[in-house]
Amino acid sequence: MKIKSTEDRIVDVVAIVLVGLAAICCLYPMIYCISMSLSDDQAIIKSSVRLLPDGFNLDSYKLVFQDSDVWLYFKNSVVQTVLATVFSVIGNMSLGYVLTRSNFVFKKQLTTFILIPMVFSGGLIPTYMLIKSLGLYDTIWALILPGFVSTWNAILARTFIQSTIPNDVIESAVLDGANNIQIFIRIVLPLCTTIIAILALYAAVGRWNDYFGPLIYLPSKALKPLQLYLKEVLSSSASSQALSGLLSARDYVNNYVNGERIKYVLIVVSTLPIIVVYPFIQKYFVKGVMLGSVKG
Repeated sequence: MKIKSTEDRIVDVVAIVLVGLAAICCLYPMIYCISMSLSDDQAIIKSSVRLLPDGFNLDSYKLVFQDSDVWLYFKNSVVQTVLATVFSVIGNMSLGYVLTRSNFVFKKQLTTFILIPMVFSGGLIPTYMLIKSLGLYDTIWALILPGFVSTWNAILARTFIQSTIPNDVIESAVLDGANNIQIFIRIVLPLCTTIIAILALYAAVGRWNDYFGPLIYLPSKALKPLQLYLKEVLSSSASSQALSGLLSARDYVNNYVNGERIKYVLIVVSTLPIIVVYPFIQKYFVKGVMLGSVKG
């Protein structure tokens, strides 16, 4: 067993300290939001919450879950996230597989074509005009179709397929009479669960947390996601007005207390689904990040 030198131990200690500080910086806002959402009225008024909940109160959670609009926004977020994730995985895996085929005539041209948007972007106004002209404005497809293919994710898929699936396997399938669609569905996809999980995580987190896209392309209340509603609540100078549907029956003090607490409740509710899903995908994420780091 190799004995670590003093320099190696110092590096390990510094790395642990830095990672620990980074973890604290990430965890503290989450714990604080949960504590504020659960603390009682006096703690909210006195601003006495520092880390753990001060008292216990679920009134704001009851108000949020009793509001039909919140459930509508939550459903919209789930539907948009699921569709965007499915389409993104299909698009990026398909393109990644195409780019691995050496017999594809336009391989170099296609690679150059998809790399251009990584350097140059059309910008918001041309994109908005394109969405309008295609008839996608005020539909969920305005959020899903533009993200059907991501250059970076497609390159990740291509690299994974090239480094994981031996070319002999695909050539054997071709000799057995399989076409590209059959190879992709029956061979490539089953062997690429790791990269599929990573691409799904990237797409799901990006779509779930996005509020700017819905702000631009979804003016209808019926399509508004929870994140856009949360943005409106957090950025409103008069929180009682933004939350009037929830707090109309309360007096001024209760309105203020519940208005402040509801902000944190909405943060918890909008963040919890991704936090719950992430542990199930983490093993694939770590494996995908480490893939190819060691050769031989």
